[in-house]
This record gives sequence, structure tokens and C-alpha cells, in this order.
Amino acid sequence: MFHFRILSCSDLPIKDANGLIDSYVVIETKGKDQKPRPGGKTKVVKNNLNPTYPDQVFDIPSDDCYTIKFTVMDQDPFRDDMACWIKIKVPSLFARLGEKITKEMVVINPEHHPNCHPMITFMVELEGNLAEDYPEQAPPPPPPEPAKPKVEPVTFEQVNDGNKYFFNILILKPDEKKYWFSENQNLPAFVKKDGDKYTVDAEGQGNLIVVPVIRTQTAFKKANLQVKANDVTLQQELKYRGEWLMNQALLLPTKEVKKFKPVHRNNWETNKWIASLPEELAPKGDYQEF
Repeated sequence: MFHFRILSCSDLPIKDANGLIDSYVVIETKGKDQKPRPGGKTKVVKNNLNPTYPDQVFDIPSDDCYTIKFTVMDQDPFRDDMACWIKIKVPSLFARLGEKITKEMVVINPEHHPNCHPMITFMVELEGNLAEDYPEQAPPPPPPEPAKPKVEPVTFEQVNDGNKYFFNILILKPDEKKYWFSENQNLPAFVKKDGDKYTVDAEGQGNLIVVPVIRTQTAFKKANLQVKANDVTLQQELKYRGEWLMNQALLLPTKEVKKFKPVHRNNWETNKWIASLPEELAPKGDYQEF
């Protein structure tokens, strides 16, 4: 259902001896078959070339309204006269539903009104589904939301530099104050182990911090330690023997690299060691094992 409101006209042609006009607006519509449909008319505004019409809503079924014609009439004691008019294709108004629309009208006998440019201002609103009666004008359906990219599992692997190491990883979940250290053979569901390789699938796990942990063996020589994590390489100059928390961590799922001071384990039990980790790595707190 369309709702039309005729708001005002301006610069109407003079039709009465007093130099004014007693105007009202007639609304006529046609449907798809181009046959006339009933419309309506506004109340009369007397003696005004720039009338504002009383608020009035004209309800017109949308399937009966493919063209609309506004005709300004001059009320006269003997016979009402046509002053000006405009015909509009209704689909051209769809982009401006609910807005004030101003259009210039065609003057009857323009040679008698050479400097007259009458305008009409109106509003149109639509109640219901535009696609049912105007399928060619209905906006296209919104594109489907793109599927969220699946988080790629990350495989951590120490690069051979001539030294022998015990290679482990520490996983922290700071939001839930949980950890897992790979010395524990009970793997969480999101971790897989293949020899000295660890694959972490962070899909649905929230924010994780993964830190390589290196323990040197005999005949250690200073080296540039490297750990591959898919297309990211974590590296650190390792000078001394011992068990070291590498000074770089990988944040998942963002794969951002986080740096901090290297941490030596000092033979601490795992839970005490976790509690002593630097705050720039993870928030302090009592971490529980996964």
C-alpha cells in the first residue's frame, strides 16, 4: 500500500480576478493495465499562489499504482479550471520513499503565464513488500556473509643447528589461566605430536601463547637457535647451556610474535616455573593445567 501526502505547491498560475487562485490537487493513478484507478483530492486552499495543504493521507494499493498524476485545479463557482499538472512513473520514486519530493509541473496555456514555474512538493511511503508488485525494482538480496577463514594449524619444529636439544613447547591460555607443557604426555585435544614436532590447532580456542622451550645436551656450542612455526621463524642467540624458555612467543590465532627476556627454568617444578614467568609474556596468576 502506498501512502501519498500532498504537502504544498508554489508559484501557481493566477486563475482569479484578484490575482490569486483557490487551489486543490487531484490525484489520479493507473495500474499495470494503464486503466484509470480511483485516487482522491486535497482540501481547497483559497487565495494563495503558494498553498500549503492540510495534512491528508491518500492510501493507494501498490498493484494499482504504476503511474500517478497530480493536477492542480482552481475552484470556481461555475466550473473548476485546470491550472497545471504532472505525471510521474511511480518506480522512479522508490529511491526517495519517505522523503520530501519536489517536481516542476506543466502549466495549462503557458503563453498566458510566461514566467510561471509551478512546483509541487509531496511525500510517498510504502507499506508492505516492494518485491511482490515491483520485482524488477526490488533491491537485490544482500550477499551472503563471507565464511570466516578457518584458523590454520601451526606446526612448531626446531631447526637443526648442529646442537642436540630436548625440544618442548609451553602453551598458555591467559584468559582462563590454563597451561600445558609438552613434558606432560597427556595431549590436549587441540595439540598433536609427531616426534619433535608439535601441531597446535587454535580453532575455537580463543587466545593462546605458544613458547618454545629448549634444553641443551652435551657438547653444546653457542648457536643462533631457530624454531619454525609454519611461515614464521622464531630465533634467538643461545649462548649458555641449560633449559631455556625462548625469548620469543607466537600468539595464536593472530600469529603475532611477542618478545621478552629469556627465562631459565633453574630446575623449578613446572607449576612454580609457570608462576614465575615475566608479566610481559602473560598476566600473573595461578595457572592450572589443561
